[in-house]
Amino acid sequence: MKAAAAITVLLGGGLIAWLVDKAIRYPEIKAEQAGSQGPLWEPMIAFVAVCVAGAAYLFLHAARRLDRGEDLFAARHRRSRRSLQHPE
Repeated sequence: MKAAAAITVLLGGGLIAWLVDKAIRYPEIKAEQAGSQGPLWEPMIAFVAVCVAGAAYLFLHAARRLDRGEDLFAARHRRSRRSLQHPE
C-alpha cells in the first residue's frame, strides 16, 4: 500500500509537471463554455493535485490499518458467492 501511494504521487507529480509545462508554453489556451471564457490550466492543475493527494491519503490510510493488523476484507458489506452457497 505504501508503494502504491508512492507510485500514485510519482505519476501524479509527472502529470502535474507536464500540465505546468503546457501552461507555460500555451498560456493563451482558455476554457470556453456557453460563450464565456475562463482559465484552463490553473483549475486543471489544482484538480489533478487534489485527486492525487486524495488517492495517496487513501493508500496510506489503508497501509496504517494493515500495519495495525486489521483485516480489510473481514467486514465487507456485500455477501460473497461462497457465503451464498454455504450458509452458516
